[in-house]
Amino acid sequence: MSLFPSVERFTYSVKPQTIIIDGLDKLTSFVYIPFFYIYDNSSRYPNFMPFEQLQESLYETLHEFPLLAGSAYIDKGALKVTIDKENINLPSISHITTSLHFKEFTAANYNLSMLPECKSKTPFFQTKIGKWKMADIQVMRFQENSGVAIFISIAHIILDGFGFSTFVNRWAETCCQMNNSIVPVVPKLALSHDRQLLRGCVPESQTITGSLVASKFAQGNLVSKAFACLSINNQGRVLRLINTVCRVSHARFMISHSQLNKIRSSVRDALDETRISNNDVVLALLSMCFAQSVASFDSGVSRSRIRKMRDRLTPSMFETAMTVDARPRLSQLQGKGYCGNAVVVQRMHTSMNMLQQPISIQSLAPVAKRVRRTTDSVDGQYIRGYMDALDTKHDAFARPITGGIRHPYRLLVTNHTRLPHYNADFGGGSPVWVNPIEAAFPNHVVIMNAPPSCNGLVVHIMAAKSVLTRIQHLPFWATAFERIDQ
Repeated sequence: MSLFPSVERFTYSVKPQTIIIDGLDKLTSFVYIPFFYIYDNSSRYPNFMPFEQLQESLYETLHEFPLLAGSAYIDKGALKVTIDKENINLPSISHITTSLHFKEFTAANYNLSMLPECKSKTPFFQTKIGKWKMADIQVMRFQENSGVAIFISIAHIILDGFGFSTFVNRWAETCCQMNNSIVPVVPKLALSHDRQLLRGCVPESQTITGSLVASKFAQGNLVSKAFACLSINNQGRVLRLINTVCRVSHARFMISHSQLNKIRSSVRDALDETRISNNDVVLALLSMCFAQSVASFDSGVSRSRIRKMRDRLTPSMFETAMTVDARPRLSQLQGKGYCGNAVVVQRMHTSMNMLQQPISIQSLAPVAKRVRRTTDSVDGQYIRGYMDALDTKHDAFARPITGGIRHPYRLLVTNHTRLPHYNADFGGGSPVWVNPIEAAFPNHVVIMNAPPSCNGLVVHIMAAKSVLTRIQHLPFWATAFERIDQ
């Protein structure tokens, strides 16, 4: 018999089920979503966020997220996740105590490198062989119970960013309710993990041939086919090796809402366009900064033959890939609480000549307008074409990774500003800091809200150290953003 009543209740009530990992889920089969949530025991409560309560409430939350107790396996070439009542694959949750005091961690601006115990527990790529956990969680307690860090790593095939944030907040809400009741009574929330729900909400017609969605998947190659033939853990190992070879570094930058609103207002005036968002401005600025930082500007190269060779190798276009949530764009999916993968990637190709102009409001404005148009192009028909393309060829999910504009002239931006990460109160107060795993893969940017007290955005940039240094010293960027991890 289990030591945890919540496990007994879950095992008894859970319904056996199996889902096939295809479409948008297959795009993410080899990665996790890893975040850490930091809590300050400023009031020095002796019973601050007790591990037993965190553990029990986690198991209780599985009633709403049963696939986190599923097992992944290959059946006739197809990846599936199944829930077996006789072989429940519970999430892993562990508890350790560190000699580091929370004040030291705060003084270092929540630098994750100070927590090597946790870094090893939060992989980004799936590299394990055999039965692997859909959720891996570690609770670290700082010296003298001065604070707690919760590291949460969830298989992306189960949840996307929306589902991840929803799960964490439901777990926190359940934990709070356990202060008053052995069996927590949490208000019901409309949630769905039915993959057919998403497919049923997508229109029948798709974007016309020749559009970005078609070209995104049209060209396969030997590399994409070879990558698709690898097992999931070997796919993760290949990507982890690339990450290691590229020596990805991480930097955090913050911009206040007042500063960002000022820039956006100036961009709108320059365009005489009101439909420019803060996201459009940040993505446009990131595109220009990366394009200028990855390109070779070595004015010391004197031999014309070397210069011509360099110019031939430099792409004429820069690719900015942006994740776009399909939920607001599919009216039938809105309000259904769909937690599976419902994010597509749209790509913007911009001339290097445009992006290499000295950054100013005048040069930033047309790039921001391109971002807005690119985002607006994602509608129901685009999503249908996107999903159909993924279903057509077995290597379609790998083609965006292995094809297109070569690295480092490409950038992926993930925006979490609409996700309520800072609502995750487990009973000891809201987190003082939330952060993605650092140095996930090269040229990746995660945009998040800063803690409410800071009233701004935090931009996490993962790239080569030389690229980070160049971005940091670009005048426009240096004026608008402050580096906060040094």
